[in-house]
Amino acid sequence: MSSRKGVRAELDGVDSYCVFAPSGSVILGMARSSSALYRGVNRSTALVALYLVLVALLMIVSISNYIDRYIVDGISAINRKLTEITVGNLETTVEEDSTPEFSELSGRINLMVRSIRDNTNKLSQILDVAQVPIGVYEYNQRMRRVMVTSRVAGILGLAGDEAKQLFADHALFEEHLEAIRQNPLSGEKGVYVLSGEPERFVRLETYFREYSVLGLIVDVTEDIRERRRIEQERDIDLLTGLYNRRAFYRRMEELFGSPNELGACAMLMADADNLKQVNDRYGHQNGDRYLQGVARIFRSVCSEKSVLARLSGDEFAAFLYGCSNREELEALVERLRNVMNVETAELTGGESIPVRFSAGCAFYPEDGEDYGSLLKCADTAMYKVKRTRKNKELEE
Repeated sequence: MSSRKGVRAELDGVDSYCVFAPSGSVILGMARSSSALYRGVNRSTALVALYLVLVALLMIVSISNYIDRYIVDGISAINRKLTEITVGNLETTVEEDSTPEFSELSGRINLMVRSIRDNTNKLSQILDVAQVPIGVYEYNQRMRRVMVTSRVAGILGLAGDEAKQLFADHALFEEHLEAIRQNPLSGEKGVYVLSGEPERFVRLETYFREYSVLGLIVDVTEDIRERRRIEQERDIDLLTGLYNRRAFYRRMEELFGSPNELGACAMLMADADNLKQVNDRYGHQNGDRYLQGVARIFRSVCSEKSVLARLSGDEFAAFLYGCSNREELEALVERLRNVMNVETAELTGGESIPVRFSAGCAFYPEDGEDYGSLLKCADTAMYKVKRTRKNKELEE
């Protein structure tokens, strides 16, 4: 069995390292200076270090290229798609499959977007099945797109291209709603009149939640029309189209509730002349035509600032307000008398008869500061005119 042993020794004054090994009966030895030995070790160490550095650089470059190709580019691609989604383009799909993880993430994002779209579609289907004329919209102020149910465009009367443009940008959509809010329906809170024909009405409700806005748009056209029909049947005299007694007194309460806005006013009371004779001679159908002739006279000369009513069978009232002075009121009353002098009622059978009435007038505030006093004063004046006319007829 061979054996090698080394010792450190000084040979000829030089620090050396000696190795001995037996070879048969002979012992072989080799000596080398320590400086020569360590010089070789340093060179070998330097070569190994350089090799390791090169290997490390190669690995870094390879890893960097891999990250750029499969990680950074994938993240950038997904980020671009997410940017499109956040501005409201919910038709965007993410299809990044450079790694299994990115493929799974893309699928999750697409599932989330479909879920958002499906929620709106489900709500639309529920409202459609329920046949409720309601539209719902929602948007996030950090996004541009407006999420709407299917009925919103129809309720607002939006055409296809116009609807797409407004729903793609919530700023434009809000401008459109603000334009609608500039035309409120009088007497109705939160109800507005849509432009165009036929006349339509919508109720707008808006709710704010941090960065999101939720709104309801309700088509109340049929409700308003039905309410108006009921009010008309309740307040309007069906024969003449004028207010009935109840509606007349309600309007008086409203107007005299703000007396500073009345201006110069006059109360006119009128009683159709000879209605009993017309009914007896020509029949009640023609008597109705006679009363309609009285109503035509009132409507022909009175302005928007007037309240016209048939208080009872042959008794009429007209309240004129908003005039600048008494002379303007007296001119209206005189014009009323002039129209009466030429008005006729067309009877069945082609015959026509003149329409006449006796009228009394009271002026505000000279003859009374409330409508009750004005009615009493005008009624007294009317009967005075009626008695005077009858006396003249008897004398003739």
